[in-house]
Amino acid sequence: MKRLVEMSIFKGLKEIEIENILKKVRYNIKKYKKDEVIAFRGDEVNNMLILLEGFLYTEMQKNDGKCIKIDELKKGDILASAFIFGEMNYYPVDIYCKSDAEIFCITKSELLKLFRLNEQILVNYLNNISTKTQFLSKKIWFDFKNKSIIEKLRDYINENIKEDNTFKFHKSLKDISETFGVARPSLSRTLSHLIDKKIIERIGKNHYKILDEDKLLEEE
Repeated sequence: MKRLVEMSIFKGLKEIEIENILKKVRYNIKKYKKDEVIAFRGDEVNNMLILLEGFLYTEMQKNDGKCIKIDELKKGDILASAFIFGEMNYYPVDIYCKSDAEIFCITKSELLKLFRLNEQILVNYLNNISTKTQFLSKKIWFDFKNKSIIEKLRDYINENIKEDNTFKFHKSLKDISETFGVARPSLSRTLSHLIDKKIIERIGKNHYKILDEDKLLEEE
């Protein structure tokens, strides 16, 4: 119980308070070995998991099969806290044990009961989600505003490409350029450059076909 006092979700509560509250809900503590898998990307998030001991790391597999290390989790972290509720409640990454680990596990229904038993726990949980969302929002904005036009265009293409290697701007170039935070003539010049180098081909109004994916990735 002493370990739980240090967890952010029980912040502001005394050990005896936590002990009395947890007597009224069902939970368990699971043990994992180093290199063991906690969850795979796409698994449904049915429980709230809090890391009590050890270290975890998260990975995401790219289309080419390579894995990118996303983050490391330490004692006290809640796993995928923003994905426990909502329509898309699936793990966004694979989660592995970097060392032997112990995890506090409580089902979604019992977690709701926990919220009803103590408002401070609910506030702590919401603060956890809000802090992560605010951090992610700042990171996305920083990354986005510091990208070049071609990098932003590649991101757009990756999100909108079809099986036949075509993509379409679903808004006007003016609207797209405003979304990118660039001048419309600059976006037009970038597209013209890609067409001239036969990297993409214009096949209709705001409709393009990728001719050379490798060269598109190499453009700076």
